[in-house]
Amino acid sequence: QTRDLAISNLRYTEVLAPWEVRGGEDLGVMGVSLAQAFLIRTSRATQIEIFLFVATAIFLVIAVGVSLAGLITHPLMKLVAASSEVASGNLEVKVDISGNDELAILANAFNRMVAGLQEGSIYRDLLGRTVSPEVREQLRQTFSSGNLRLEGQEAVATVLMTDIRGFTTLSEKVPPSTVLHWLNEYFGQIVPIVTHYGGVVNQFEGDAMLVFFGTLPRLLSPKQSALAACQAAVEVLQAIERLNNQRRARGEPQLITGIGINTGVVIAGGLGTSDRLHYTIIGDTVNSAQRLESLTRGLFDSSAILVSHSTFQSLAEHQARFHFEALGYHQVRGKAERIQVYRLHLPRNPIGWEGML
Repeated sequence: QTRDLAISNLRYTEVLAPWEVRGGEDLGVMGVSLAQAFLIRTSRATQIEIFLFVATAIFLVIAVGVSLAGLITHPLMKLVAASSEVASGNLEVKVDISGNDELAILANAFNRMVAGLQEGSIYRDLLGRTVSPEVREQLRQTFSSGNLRLEGQEAVATVLMTDIRGFTTLSEKVPPSTVLHWLNEYFGQIVPIVTHYGGVVNQFEGDAMLVFFGTLPRLLSPKQSALAACQAAVEVLQAIERLNNQRRARGEPQLITGIGINTGVVIAGGLGTSDRLHYTIIGDTVNSAQRLESLTRGLFDSSAILVSHSTFQSLAEHQARFHFEALGYHQVRGKAERIQVYRLHLPRNPIGWEGML
């Protein structure tokens, strides 16, 4: 029990309590009186102490919260920044987050995704978009196994070159949009044929197309690559004949096409810079295929296929499956000696190619 006292203009607060001894005997009442001014000063000090304690606790909670938030948001911001880099086309980024938590798992998944995109970009740059998904998958497996390298290496391949005769003159007489439409229609007919036989379209040069067989997506023997190229060439010429029939009905000019085929040693590998690499083949074998295609212009008025002696020999027992005509020796540009040439005619009867490769 408490009571207030006033003594000499000073106010006191007295606390009263029973005074008992052992055994519970009540001896009286004991009181303690303290000046109210002292109690007020003590209360304020206590309030300040409580305020400082609470403020310190709040600061510590905020500091710990900010620290924990930083541990979470910093890796997330790294992922966001890396994602922006990937979106802008940079596939060299990698997120380095250590640990075994969910963020580390997310970062590892992101790195695997970028690696996959980078791998796909490499193959797309190497071969463009002209190969079938099956060929691209075989290429990926070949690179992964180490059987095919980007540095230059010698290989025996069969090269096929096509070109539309007089197309530059034709294109001068029609709008550019018409030229583009004609080329897209033309290549749309013949590219699927060469890819079907395992040919890789190395490049388009206007109305010309360079294709190689035997190095990608898998290594072939000279006989296999020569056979595939000749099969493709025959079907390409047949497709061009069908296309020209349609063009004739539409009143459009004919697309007379020359095809040159040559088999020999090439240098195959990545050509270009680190940020733009293209898998290609170079060498005299490629040049000779181009020269054979050019030779068709001087020998024939219609579409024709010319084959080198090396390709003819490489066919071995498969020569009988085709209709060849020996044209003797001819001089071509860039060669000191004349080369032996054969014309590959379209078959008189349909030929079954199945099981030949």
